[in-house]
Amino acid sequence: MIINSKLLTLPDHLRTTLLTLNDIGQHASANDIADKTKRARAVESNYLNQLTLLGLVAKQNYGRITHFNIKYPVIPIQLDEVLASLYDEVERKLSLSLQPGTICANIIRLVTAARDDLRKTMRKMEYHGQF
Repeated sequence: MIINSKLLTLPDHLRTTLLTLNDIGQHASANDIADKTKRARAVESNYLNQLTLLGLVAKQNYGRITHFNIKYPVIPIQLDEVLASLYDEVERKLSLSLQPGTICANIIRLVTAARDDLRKTMRKMEYHGQF
């Protein structure tokens, strides 16, 4: 299983390719990925090779076609749980900092920025859970 923090640190284009490969399963070619993502085969081939260099994907050649396999399956349900938990933690810290007697402009600004960054990440990943 891919560690959720590692998945979140990947750039969007690589995360999309990795999650698509995860959805397709074993022995997917760059053409298979490109069909799903609607991007060019050469682009997906480049992204898959980058993921290979990161150690997240393995590749095997079958004649002229290269097949890619995900080394560590991604379990989206666990990712949803981590995002929801992280969001709840940020919300809790924000509500604590807003209580009378503990208001500090710097704390509010930092926690609000963290919450907004988390919302952006969740939207980019097309997270549709409650937040």
